[in-house]
Amino acid sequence: MTTEAKICGINTREALTAALDNGAGYVGFIFFEPSPRHLEIVAARSLAEQARGRAKIVALTADAGDAVLDEITKEIAPDFLQLHGSETPERVVEVKE
Repeated sequence: MTTEAKICGINTREALTAALDNGAGYVGFIFFEPSPRHLEIVAARSLAEQARGRAKIVALTADAGDAVLDEITKEIAPDFLQLHGSETPERVVEVKE
């Protein structure tokens, strides 16, 4: 059995390099403006390019609307979306579709 770790809240190239060099299987980028670790799309795109192929990319959101989710998936192409707000089960199904 193997254990993989996700390092979340990465918002600098140095933090991403440290996570990747130390074996993180997943790296998380936060798209939630109130968070001190919030990333703008442009910065996240650059970090995702560095991580792609070395770790799975997770985009964390909280109660994001369709336009925001569409932009994240188009610009970042994350492997996973992590919904971390008060999304209902029905909303989760909508996002998945």
